Amino acid sequence: MGESLQIDDIKTEYHPTSGRTAKVDHFSDFKRGFSGKARIKNSCPWQPFKSRVDFEFAEVALEAALNKDQINRLVKVIHQSIQDPGSFTLKDQSDLYETWKIASHALTPFEKTVINVPYQGKDHSFDVHFRSLWDWALDLLGNPHLSEHFVFDAERLSKFNGDNFVQFIDEPWTAGDFWDIQSRLPDGGKPLCFILYADKTILSSSGTVKGYPVIARCANLPTDIRNGTGVGGGRVVGWLPVVPEDEEHKGKKSFANFKNVVWHESFLKVVESLELHAKTGYYYQRTEGDVLYLFPIILILSADYEEQCAMSSLRGTNCNFPCPICLVPRDKLSDTTQTFTRRTSAHSESILLEAEQQQTAADKEIVLKNCGLRPVKNVFWRFRYSDVHQALSWDRLHAHNSGLWGHHLWKEFLFWIEAEGRAASHQLDDQFNGMPRWRNLNHFDRVASIEFSDATKHEDISKMVIFASHNIFDVRLHKPAHLLLKSIRLFLDVDMYTGLTVHTTETIAAGRQALKLFSQAMDAADGLRDKSWNFPKMHMNKHAFEDIEAKGVTRNYNTKPNEQLHGPLKDSYRFRTNFKHVAEQILQADHWCLVSCFIRQDIAAFDSQLTGDLEGDEVDLKITETSHVSLGSKCPATSFQGLEEARKDDTAFTSFRIRLSNYLNIFFSANNIAFPGGKRIKLGAEDKITEYCFMKVDYESIVDWRQYTNYLRCNPWFYNHPRYDCVLLQTVDSRIFARLIMLFICTIDQVDYPFALVQPYDAPVGRRRHKDKDLGLWRIREKSRSDAEFVPLRSIVRGAAMAPDYEVSGDFFLIDTVDSDWFLRTKKMWSELPAKHT
Repeated sequence: MGESLQIDDIKTEYHPTSGRTAKVDHFSDFKRGFSGKARIKNSCPWQPFKSRVDFEFAEVALEAALNKDQINRLVKVIHQSIQDPGSFTLKDQSDLYETWKIASHALTPFEKTVINVPYQGKDHSFDVHFRSLWDWALDLLGNPHLSEHFVFDAERLSKFNGDNFVQFIDEPWTAGDFWDIQSRLPDGGKPLCFILYADKTILSSSGTVKGYPVIARCANLPTDIRNGTGVGGGRVVGWLPVVPEDEEHKGKKSFANFKNVVWHESFLKVVESLELHAKTGYYYQRTEGDVLYLFPIILILSADYEEQCAMSSLRGTNCNFPCPICLVPRDKLSDTTQTFTRRTSAHSESILLEAEQQQTAADKEIVLKNCGLRPVKNVFWRFRYSDVHQALSWDRLHAHNSGLWGHHLWKEFLFWIEAEGRAASHQLDDQFNGMPRWRNLNHFDRVASIEFSDATKHEDISKMVIFASHNIFDVRLHKPAHLLLKSIRLFLDVDMYTGLTVHTTETIAAGRQALKLFSQAMDAADGLRDKSWNFPKMHMNKHAFEDIEAKGVTRNYNTKPNEQLHGPLKDSYRFRTNFKHVAEQILQADHWCLVSCFIRQDIAAFDSQLTGDLEGDEVDLKITETSHVSLGSKCPATSFQGLEEARKDDTAFTSFRIRLSNYLNIFFSANNIAFPGGKRIKLGAEDKITEYCFMKVDYESIVDWRQYTNYLRCNPWFYNHPRYDCVLLQTVDSRIFARLIMLFICTIDQVDYPFALVQPYDAPVGRRRHKDKDLGLWRIREKSRSDAEFVPLRSIVRGAAMAPDYEVSGDFFLIDTVDSDWFLRTKKMWSELPAKHT
């Protein structure tokens, strides 16, 4: 590009074997993937259903899990009331199911096979259900809605900061492993990368019936598609057997080994269709003249620790080397400062070979025990260019939200609360209840006496716990509890960094530094309640930022999107099965749902083509827009005299009309706006003003540079409670915080001007307190209500979550953990403060 570089320009460097030259785009021109729409040639995209109405009825019946009797009754009612005889042709449930069976052949179906695994001289048979993983991938590649979104070449992306380009990582193809794998492939080879997840789930409310789904995603598709619920999202591709727990053999090493053999033999059936192509490659003709030389790669294995042990044939938490990624000794798990030798498939395979060459069972056991491995031939060793230990990935859901936090730090915290007595528990509940409500953040009335199993609720509790409890423990009298709170604050920093949706070299370095500080704090707190923090989930943090560099940001391999798919499987068990031979019935329903999704996307595209892709301009008369801010919840217009009379007890509204007149004159002059009639503005007592109680603020995230929206309230009675949210304002000289008092439109010379009356939160707070430093708290102090100011809505940058300091009235703390943008934005603001304030 011949033009000079601009701030935020994006440079894309492609893998050398791609034959593509590097390029630089201006930020506004940078495009990822394909933004066009697929053209649907089929004039009847609802086929094999005879009509569109037939399909839409079938779609609703499938989603609602209607049984045979309900479908037949509903069909009868429709036929009795139908006006167009040809638009609905289904006769009954049997006719509907036959049509679904025909439609299901359009996509790769499930198969069933039986494996036999010997144990104590007897063969044990297990059913395995799977669909050809390779054929499933071909279904995706051939989908016109997805084909242009695939990325097959590794990329290195960087953003210009004014001095140099700073590399950033998000998708798997922007990270190290994709690049390295493409470097090892034969000339012209392209990685077709799979993300595989497996975990047991309880289907029945009694807990006696379990399922074992395997879910696949394609790492060559963008995250928004791959982690979504549409046709390019996660899909069940296998159903593994659950080995019954035999009380006679439960706990025996031989039985544990047997179960692991069953796992690998059954998982082989799921991935077997990839094996040959992983060795030789596969020529896929995308379009005429466009042929891809594809190599299937198992790039990412998404699983909790227990499942990672099964995947890597590791013995688990009590073995000498409990990490499936590296050879860290069991007594060094809490030390994240040391780096230990990485495991590799080649090394693990050589250990098993060495063990098999031993003369006695005891000698064989010694060889395997020295590396913590089981005597099992690992299924992933069969796949060229894939390494099971490299593919295993750090999982934020189980490592942090429901793991290190939910099972350890939170329980330790509650122990110290309970040690303080009932008053401390009540105080904790009251202060959690007093926390501000924020969109997409759970609000808790009580936490001290409730058991939470939902990882999302645990995550939200962790984000607020410091702000709701910092004043419960006296630092001088409760040193262990204070050290724990300090450790929790540092844990939150690590968790926020690991959750970023885009990482740069700077944020990875900052994340590693946060992890170092957290580890040091845990070492200082080691021995709390005689508790050791030397366990695998503590150690796995060591690999978090390694995985980000290797496979992209953690949402690429977080188990959360996969575990969310357990819900529909449980619903199918409850509503779509007769509770016998449930795997076949659940997987049939899952397959029909996939087929339905494919047909629905074709119908949507078909409709779009018929209307010429035109969408009418939608105008919401309740919303008045100004730049990035929208107002809603409009109130009846009122006079200035009526407003001042209604709010005479609030000093923020003292002389409201006169102060607003003075402000408008300054505002008009500063913005070169012509005064009406050439005269200064003087608002009359009977002039009208229109108040609003709701505001949306669009802002660009400094994390991933996408647009997000804050939903903010300025409402005296929102769900039976007053709610006045806080904002970050851009003034002429600086940025300040403020609380909304009133949102309004003032009409001057038939032109609407949107403003807010705010209470500034920029009173001096003095030198930062020791406790605030320890707990990562940033203090903000309100000015008097009588110091309320008018500001144009365009000066609002975004919403600001603030928690009250329960010790000092009028002081607040920024809740920097509500989202990643706010987390990085506040860190940047504090780093720019003079040293005397930090």
